[in-house]
Amino acid sequence: MKIIKNSQVKYILYPILLLSVFLPNQLWSQKKKGTFKINNVILNESSKRIEARALILDPSKNRPDLPNRNFFVTEVVDGNRERLSIERIKPIDQRSFKQDTFTVLFIVDVSGSMRKDDRITKARNAVVESVQEIEFSAASKIYISTFANEISDLIPATKADIQSKAEIIQIPPTGADTDLYRALNENIKAINDLPGTKVLILLSDGVDDTKRNPFYQNSPRLTPDVVQTLCSGLKDNFLIFPVGLGAGVDSAFLSSIPQRTKNEDDYYIPTLDPSELKEIFIGIFSYFTTNAIFYIIPDEGKYRGEKRNLRIEWKNGGLGDSKVYKKGAMDAPYEFGLKRLTYIDWILQLIVGGFIVGALYMGLRYIIPLYKRKMFKKLFVQKFVPDSSVIRKDPLTQDPFVEGDYVVVKCKQMVSLSTWDAIGHCPNYPGCMEYINPCDGAGASDNAGDFFSQKGIFKTFNWIFFGALGGLMAWILYAISKQFKLRFHYEWLRDLLNSNFVQSIIKDTSGYEQMMNNIKPIADQALVGVFISTGITAALAYVEAIGDARKFSILRVIGKVVLVFIVACFLFLIGGLNQYLIFNGDPFWSGTVNWLIFGLFLGIILSSWSSIILKRGILASLLACVVGYWVYHFLGIILPDAWSKLIAFIILGALLGGIIVSVISSLEDFEMKYLSPQQYWGVVKPISKWLRRGLEVWIGTEPKCYIFVKWEDEMAKPMHAKLTLENDRVYIESKHETLINGVLMPMNTKTPLKDNDIIQLGIGSVSKMQYLESRRTK
Repeated sequence: MKIIKNSQVKYILYPILLLSVFLPNQLWSQKKKGTFKINNVILNESSKRIEARALILDPSKNRPDLPNRNFFVTEVVDGNRERLSIERIKPIDQRSFKQDTFTVLFIVDVSGSMRKDDRITKARNAVVESVQEIEFSAASKIYISTFANEISDLIPATKADIQSKAEIIQIPPTGADTDLYRALNENIKAINDLPGTKVLILLSDGVDDTKRNPFYQNSPRLTPDVVQTLCSGLKDNFLIFPVGLGAGVDSAFLSSIPQRTKNEDDYYIPTLDPSELKEIFIGIFSYFTTNAIFYIIPDEGKYRGEKRNLRIEWKNGGLGDSKVYKKGAMDAPYEFGLKRLTYIDWILQLIVGGFIVGALYMGLRYIIPLYKRKMFKKLFVQKFVPDSSVIRKDPLTQDPFVEGDYVVVKCKQMVSLSTWDAIGHCPNYPGCMEYINPCDGAGASDNAGDFFSQKGIFKTFNWIFFGALGGLMAWILYAISKQFKLRFHYEWLRDLLNSNFVQSIIKDTSGYEQMMNNIKPIADQALVGVFISTGITAALAYVEAIGDARKFSILRVIGKVVLVFIVACFLFLIGGLNQYLIFNGDPFWSGTVNWLIFGLFLGIILSSWSSIILKRGILASLLACVVGYWVYHFLGIILPDAWSKLIAFIILGALLGGIIVSVISSLEDFEMKYLSPQQYWGVVKPISKWLRRGLEVWIGTEPKCYIFVKWEDEMAKPMHAKLTLENDRVYIESKHETLINGVLMPMNTKTPLKDNDIIQLGIGSVSKMQYLESRRTK
């Protein structure tokens, strides 16, 4: 007999002890295991809650008690898991769950008329996809039957083989007529005695048509009364859902069938679009495979189209389930859990927006010039210190300076501060630039003129201000659309996406389901893009037009706005669709690409009928739109929900205006700067576009002249002189008395211009302008 040593005992007893604990526990766990399945996740607009519809069965196949403490809800967004609170759990009392068994029968019309719009294929796909998505109990049965002239047998199917069994749903060569009444009559009788709750789904696109059916040569034809009488005698565990597909359906008959049954839960469903069938079938099934609705409080107020994974854990059952969903879009989020804005809220935001734009105007018009004035004094103003050998006088008043007087030392000639302030610059400017030994032009002022004169830095300020004003205009359009709850764009887009032509293109794309679940956010997001682009472009087109040397034309402004509106409607709609079809729901990169494309069109439109060179306008708009969108995107994330669009729209407009004018101005080749008369000093007119297109740029009092002399000047003539470009050199040809740097030019002779040349339209003329060039090549 072999003796077991003490040291070996543990190797025998330990496994026995472990098995004695672990094995019964595993058997008990398997016995305990029930069913937990999240069928659907929706966002309820009225309750502002997440609704998770679930099937919950304990091991005895009954619904368990549903106190909140038995469940644990979390949601993962961008890799971060947050715990959510359950407001309440609503049980759904249905007699069917006492048996937990379903007999589901699809009856599908496969007559010849189902060839239209590829209905039969879409119907087959809807049957397959809906059965595969819904979780039925193990005891439930699924059948398929088809009918035309003939009626098929009941074909049993499961989730595993539904794809192959559904192949019977196809139009037979002889399937010309629709034996609807007999198909209903025979199939109702066929499943009436089967176990559980009977769910019959009828899909038909036409009325009963048996005129050519040979079956009735020796048999009487059925009437609607026969079918209706049969339905009236069914028990309350028999439900019929007729789905009328198409425009020629006999809705009177189909809708009468559910009215004759004893079950109040069945109903008639009409639809014109076969692409809606899957949603219809799942809606029918989820009602019968859901016995609890979780009302969950959102963790955050805005759903921006990001991927979300909702998970519910059933503590007592030891089970859990997850559901991935995406709702909303970046510019048109679902705002759940947030207070709906009232008229007072919108008015308050409008007041704040007006205050922001007004504050920007005050800052650009007064505060910045005051700061520049302070810096001017610091750099160029000092107290006069007498020199015993020289007596210095003010060049305008001829009063001698005394010790302690404030004088300006910015240019070659000392000027009293009071004189400089009175006229805005050195009294000898710009005449001093025409001397034999000319000055460098330092006697000019940076801030001369009115804010809207577009002189000097005020030109950039104008574009910034009008861009911000355009952003406020865009927000006003947005606020009106939200307050009046516009839906026409959503309904139009929904009908378009559900059309057979579009469905044939996008049905098999990877982002199709996400896109179809977010039609309203896509439509709203496109509308926001149209508002932004139209409002800001209207303001920028206006500021560009008032800065043009030619006569202001409101028709040019309106034309550009209309063009932008048309382009934006198409572009932002396509961009919203591509967010799901191409960029997998990513709002940042899809928006970046969309605004890049918009920047291209904006540059083309702004450059049309203007002095802006096309390629420079496009470059400026591309840069402005990308930078502006990035700032707008992140502002929408970090700013408070109720105010994000208001502030972001205004900042986006200001950025676009400032960047566009800065880039365009920095790339300008040739310009003319007005020096006198005083009220027009500092206005700069770009002339590159017209010269590089081979056009003649005329100077004169004729309104059609690009450099239009619109002030009183007896010396200036209607077509006084013209500018041309040859071999990247600008020439001036005088038709009337013209001076260059104080020297009289010969008539009708081309004279090359040099940077900083001073042009005067005749001896004694008040019209003086300075030619500026950057010497860029083509």
